[in-house]
Amino acid sequence: MECAASAPGPSAARLKAFPDIGVDGGTLAPNAEVSKTKIGTREARLISKAFSSTACAVTMEVTSTSRVDVVVSDNSSLEEACEAATNIATAIEPRLPK
Repeated sequence: MECAASAPGPSAARLKAFPDIGVDGGTLAPNAEVSKTKIGTREARLISKAFSSTACAVTMEVTSTSRVDVVVSDNSSLEEACEAATNIATAIEPRLPK
């Protein structure tokens, strides 16, 4: 399942569920920078430079073998992309299955 959105200006966001891949699974871009974090009570990863130098992802654990990703690209700033991805992830976290 995937959902995408765009906002006025240089940003775009994507939300995608991975029912068979945990937060540490999957393939990363060569320059991706991963840090462990939490969103609410969930284990998560913040991935700077997820797909490009201005894309950021937050990967949240649903179960040990499933996750939901929020990816934001912002042509202006990697920092703004990471802030937006974190804000979106924080907003949807309470609605994810426990």
